[in-house]
Amino acid sequence: GYILELQRTDPNVADTDGDGLSDDEEVLNTLTDPNNPDTDGDDGDLVTYIVNGQTLGFEILNANDSEDNDPLVAYTPGAVDTDGDGLDDEIERLITGTLVDNPDSDGDGLSDKVETGIGPNVGNFVDKNNTGTDPNKADSDGDGVDDGDELFNGTDPNVNNYWGDGTAVQPILGYFSGLVLRDSDNKPIGTISIKITSGNYFSGSIRGVNEPSRLFKGRFNNDGRYYSSEAYDVNGLLSIAYMRYIRDTKNNPSIGGVLRAPDGSRQLFNLAAKYYNAAWRKPTRFLDPLYPKNKARFTYLAPSESTDLLSIPSGDAVGYGTIESWGAVKLMGYSNAGYKYSYYGPLQNGNQTGYWDVENQRWQTIAGNYASTPFYVETYSGTKKIEWMLGTIRYDVSGGEALVDGNIRYVKPVDNNYLYPAGFDQDLVMEGSRYRQAGYAGIPALGFEVFANNAVGLFEGSLSNNTEFSPYIFSWESNGAMKVPLNFTYFKQGSFKNWGGFYTGQYVDNTIGQTAWIRGVVLQNKGIVSGSATSWSGRSVVRHSIIPNDTGEVAPSASISPISKRFDNIGGQSPGGTYSVNIEISPNSVVQNWTVDIPAEYDWITADVSSGSGSATINITVAGRSTGSADDFFDRTAVIQIGGLDHTIIQEKRTAD
Repeated sequence: GYILELQRTDPNVADTDGDGLSDDEEVLNTLTDPNNPDTDGDDGDLVTYIVNGQTLGFEILNANDSEDNDPLVAYTPGAVDTDGDGLDDEIERLITGTLVDNPDSDGDGLSDKVETGIGPNVGNFVDKNNTGTDPNKADSDGDGVDDGDELFNGTDPNVNNYWGDGTAVQPILGYFSGLVLRDSDNKPIGTISIKITSGNYFSGSIRGVNEPSRLFKGRFNNDGRYYSSEAYDVNGLLSIAYMRYIRDTKNNPSIGGVLRAPDGSRQLFNLAAKYYNAAWRKPTRFLDPLYPKNKARFTYLAPSESTDLLSIPSGDAVGYGTIESWGAVKLMGYSNAGYKYSYYGPLQNGNQTGYWDVENQRWQTIAGNYASTPFYVETYSGTKKIEWMLGTIRYDVSGGEALVDGNIRYVKPVDNNYLYPAGFDQDLVMEGSRYRQAGYAGIPALGFEVFANNAVGLFEGSLSNNTEFSPYIFSWESNGAMKVPLNFTYFKQGSFKNWGGFYTGQYVDNTIGQTAWIRGVVLQNKGIVSGSATSWSGRSVVRHSIIPNDTGEVAPSASISPISKRFDNIGGQSPGGTYSVNIEISPNSVVQNWTVDIPAEYDWITADVSSGSGSATINITVAGRSTGSADDFFDRTAVIQIGGLDHTIIQEKRTAD
């Protein structure tokens, strides 16, 4: 090979073709032609860069062998995408100016590819995959809210939706609602709901974390477009409220506003109309395509940030509910700490639109396939408020299968010392799934067949005394029952509600002496069955999940035989006697020890042993009734326990001396 190289190149020049690669390197390593600076012949080619159907720019390639990503193959757009964001490295380097090794260059939560604020689309929101925002600027419109958060909230990331540039639009009547965001970090801190009535009047309420609901009412100015007056913010401070009508990402009316406190701090809000407002939007199309006459059912899961800290709840928040045909979201469930909540609110900020059909003189609907709802709930213990969960939940059915996600703030203020003295403020990611009920004799989760010992219950996290619940095997039956045979290791009984996709139950771990109440949901498109387990001893909450049992192991079992014994009257007498009871304990039971427990009042019953281990035989003796006592002329019954299992003894009375 070296002799051949000397014959083809100038032996007095290290880089014969002047491409920046030595002749030796080209022959031995890159396998390029040492006499041709552009082996694949693409140097000088004109390349047109097109993303999402729009031309971003042009480039004449400088693609000699030393600068070409693949000097043996002529360049084609999309050949190299180091960060996997859907933009070719050449586009990022020469056109968008974004980072080739980071799919989200400005850190706003949107991929560089969907931020198409380059070329003719700059500042023009098309949809969630073509936002028109600047991929190098987290807050393209400068309104204080990052582009990704705006997309999540349903506002236009290219227009100041709160109080700034843009033109106010003519108002409409109806219900508007939305979250209030803290200007300093865009975290949701409350919610506003109002009703706009004739005469440009509005009335409703404003609520904040750890604050009571307060009246929020007033009147827009004469043309009904602007409002500026005093109002209480979500923290209960008398502030100045500024509001105006604007347009959302689908050119539908919404209300943007700012609450400015006396100290100058700001709270931002954008209130959207109900998705199904009859004046200009028609019913949603979020029904189950397989069963269009039924409600669309969904299940939700929001895992805790941690399972090993005792200062915060560590279970998974769960939810289940429906979206009605007219666009109302109904959701109920349990928080990460195991407290119940319920939510009823509107779909809004979607891409469903309507228009007046002049020719047919009627309202026509363009069915949408994504929308959101402003989630705000409080959990209670009795009448005492404990926690708050607030954020935006998005629904996307554009791909056929429904995708659900949400950014949720989960908080208990530090001045509320109930149960978790340190308080907590967590950012949770909620995921969800469309839920479809199983048919008869089915289990609606991947991997679960209908047979005995088909499921394993798992726990993650420590209890308040630093113990942990042990895994357990059980049978998830086709009728929803979740059962285990009687055994000394653990007890479990529960049920799965097929209509809603959630389960509840009780679990007792005899090895650590702790009881838990468990609950969870099925996420069908994720193949996940998960939730939480609450131990009221020390009030600990841990994660609980269920997986298919493919190990071949079976649940431990324990039984006694017979479970009862009767002693009859013989010739007028009740002589009693001795009999045997067999106790059977499966070898895989963690607990093998047992005791015979005979209450003191049953002094007419004795056993030959008081305790034992493993399978065994116990001899029980029942005393005869021939003493002439008045009690001997009545039947008597006793219930004793052998290994915690009830054993009943019945002895007939004497009828003669």
